[in-house]
Amino acid sequence: LEDVVESRIQSDIFLDELLHREEGTSDKRALIFLAKDVEAIAVESGEVDKIVRSAPAGTGRKSRAKKNKQERTNNVAKGAWQKRDNSVKKERGYDDFQRFEF
Repeated sequence: LEDVVESRIQSDIFLDELLHREEGTSDKRALIFLAKDVEAIAVESGEVDKIVRSAPAGTGRKSRAKKNKQERTNNVAKGAWQKRDNSVKKERGYDDFQRFEF
C-alpha cells in the first residue's frame, strides 16, 4: 500500500475475523477509513470528480424538435382517453334495446 493510504488506516481486519469464519479461508483484508481521510487520499493521489451527464452531447436538439412537433399538431397519443361524444347512439348489436327498472 502507498504511504498516503497506510498512514490514514483506522482499522485493518482480516475478512475471516470480520465474518467469524475459520482462519485461513481468505487472505483478503478490510481497511477502514474516516470519510474525510478518503477525500484527502483522493486529492493527494490526483483523483478528479467525474462529470456525469444525463445524455450524450447533442441529443437535446432532437428531443426538443420532437416536443415542438407534438405541440404544433395537438394530437393525442395513440390509445389515449378521450371525452365521450353522447350525440352518437351506442352500438349494442341490436336496435330495440330497452332498459326496464323494477
